[in-house]
Amino acid sequence: MAGGEGAAIARHVHDFLCSYAPAHLTSSGHTLRGYRTALSLYMEWLEGLGVTPPALAADDFSQPRVEAWLRWLSDERGCSPQTCNVRLSSLRVFLRYVSRHDVSLAHLEGEAARVPKRKAPKKHVEGLTRDAVRALLAQPDQSTRAGRRDLALVDAAASIDGSAGGLSKEEWLDILVDRLYEERMTTKVNNLIRAARLPCPGAHIEDLITDADRELDIGLIDRLATCAFIAKGHNVIVLGASGAGKSWLVSALALSACRQLYRVECVSMPEMVDELGTLRYDPIAHAKRTKQLKTKLLLVIDDWLLKETKPEAVDELFAVVDARTRARKSTVVCAQYRVEGWPSRMGDYPAAESIVDRLKNNAYAIELKGEVSMRERCMDEELREYAKRKKN
Repeated sequence: MAGGEGAAIARHVHDFLCSYAPAHLTSSGHTLRGYRTALSLYMEWLEGLGVTPPALAADDFSQPRVEAWLRWLSDERGCSPQTCNVRLSSLRVFLRYVSRHDVSLAHLEGEAARVPKRKAPKKHVEGLTRDAVRALLAQPDQSTRAGRRDLALVDAAASIDGSAGGLSKEEWLDILVDRLYEERMTTKVNNLIRAARLPCPGAHIEDLITDADRELDIGLIDRLATCAFIAKGHNVIVLGASGAGKSWLVSALALSACRQLYRVECVSMPEMVDELGTLRYDPIAHAKRTKQLKTKLLLVIDDWLLKETKPEAVDELFAVVDARTRARKSTVVCAQYRVEGWPSRMGDYPAAESIVDRLKNNAYAIELKGEVSMRERCMDEELREYAKRKKN
């Protein structure tokens, strides 16, 4: 049993650090390093007790174990009470994630929650001087909406007696800066998601349906969700019949990319081809749109070769794919037809083989299967009952 739990916990650690935390908790590199450091220290302490990662079990995260780990941090590593509390908070976040994703380990969140935080001595604090308050109030640019908002936040915070809450000037500023940073990062991510025009806006990689008949390579999908393939300029080819869930999967990957601050655009190939064909009569607009398609860090093309493509459209497509390949920009395509049949879908035009060669030889391939369409599998219960009655 321990071996099975060890593999499950190791998988949860990987998923939490590589997928869940950067996508759903924070985009701050400092905070992500804090999660990684806390878990590394916990594993280091367990290995000192003779518990290796494959032998991990739920009991290794019990309340007595966590309390013993905090004593080790304090006594052996010389961590202050504040640092111990930060490490404990990071471990609690991880165990909350595990509890909500694995019912057999649901009790671990309660184990960590019962561990008391270390008491830290109060610091001697000094209030802000009048000159410091004036300097802060002078910083926001009142000519902009964001500047007026920042001024209101600074004014509200400055009107509070910092020493009454036990905050030093540095702590007060840290809280203010963190809040402004998180707010701006949230706005930036939301703008990137809006600009991406996802085919399935509600798709999250954590909600991926992994039924056995789909024969998914979960390890590969998890790696792609980290978006490391974008930094390397690799492509992704998603194949499957209609209703296999191709658009949903690439939307989930695109959403993960937006949350990691990549500029993404999702297009339907028939619409893209029609748009470029229309813009051909306006050279300036055509050049601008082509440049956008060539330079996006991640371009997702849905309905790839759904219709047979005319020679002039193949030339347009080659120009985009070739430019992206040279610039090492990642492209994701969704297709119902296997790669071997792509040239014939492009009329065996000379540029067709070049397009296929540039895409497939630098790509991960995912084939989605399934005995039932994903639209039917995820059908609303009321509609499902209606369909059954109508069939009978």
